[in-house]
Amino acid sequence: MKSLIKLPKLFMIFVGVWPSKFVLNQHTRRIYNVYRISFVAIFILFYMSLATECLLLITNSSQTERANSASSILISVSIGAIINFTYYINELALMYELIATVEMEVFNMKYDNDIRRSYENTLKYAKYLYTSIIIPSAFSVITYTVTAFAELKTVGYSGWDFNKKSFMYELYIPVDKFKYFNWIILFNLYVGFVCVALHVVYHIMFYGLVVFAAEQLKSIQIRIRKFDKIAHEANVDSHSIIKRFVVDHQDLLKFVNSLNQKVKFPILLEFCVQSFTAASVLFQIITTRSAADLVFPSIFILIVSLEILALGWTSNEIKIQSLSIGDAIYESLWYKQDEYTKKLLLIMVTQAQKPLSLTIGPFQPMTTDTIIFTAKASYSYLTLMKNLLKKY
Repeated sequence: MKSLIKLPKLFMIFVGVWPSKFVLNQHTRRIYNVYRISFVAIFILFYMSLATECLLLITNSSQTERANSASSILISVSIGAIINFTYYINELALMYELIATVEMEVFNMKYDNDIRRSYENTLKYAKYLYTSIIIPSAFSVITYTVTAFAELKTVGYSGWDFNKKSFMYELYIPVDKFKYFNWIILFNLYVGFVCVALHVVYHIMFYGLVVFAAEQLKSIQIRIRKFDKIAHEANVDSHSIIKRFVVDHQDLLKFVNSLNQKVKFPILLEFCVQSFTAASVLFQIITTRSAADLVFPSIFILIVSLEILALGWTSNEIKIQSLSIGDAIYESLWYKQDEYTKKLLLIMVTQAQKPLSLTIGPFQPMTTDTIIFTAKASYSYLTLMKNLLKKY
């Protein structure tokens, strides 16, 4: 992978959240805008159909199992739609413009080899991070689809009873379902892919920006450690170089704080949902008697665990790298500089004492401790559900 943008851009284009201002060709931009409107219209149609059928199943006391399944899918789709819509309103995708600019400078050799190597290592890390979200998410919907087709093959078209079970998603379709069975299958396959894309895009859109911010903090550290060499090669005073570093550091502080303002409430929603989802799936696993019924929940709990781990670990990297700027200054030749340059370096040290972080809403920072906190919250939910099961 040669860019942090490539994969997030593909998914953002597919779900229509990639800014049209980035599409330079006017004719292509018109086509893209028409596609975005069409995508949203089809998604709204799917969502209304899913919500309507879910309500009908809930009101039907004999369809409890189908109602629970439809409710779970409806909640999952709603969360993805809400987070993606929030990111779109907050113009999160516009922040990728800075990544494009920096990558152009890095790979055009305007930065030194150490920074370039560091960026290439970050790209490798981002590749694994993106893959850890994309592959399990795709695998889950493939498993869900294969299970539905296997059941269809066993029962047959003529034997399928829509009064007992829908094909894949529980959708309200006010037409003769047997007459349009093939179209229903195609539509379900399409919305399955859409649901995966909606789930993946808000994760990797967020991860791309967080990984970039952490890498820029590393870049500042690399330059600070050898600022005297950079000043000598550029034939300028050290304080001129340090002044530029101070400005770069402040710009990065603004970038991370802006990112936090845009994502903190979606992160809060994600944290609550992941805690509850993990508990619900674990509860389903421990109460399921059939081995065949354990396959999908087991895959799903793996996906949720990976997402919790990736969210906490990646967000924690910003905190670590922001604190490391003070260490980088200490490792430089600061003691050989004049008083003015030392004061500039002191400004950076002071700023680095307050670590950058992404917060869970208005509450605590998102760090590796959050992983443990999420596990504890999930266990509390699980214990509550087990006690309720014993009671009732």
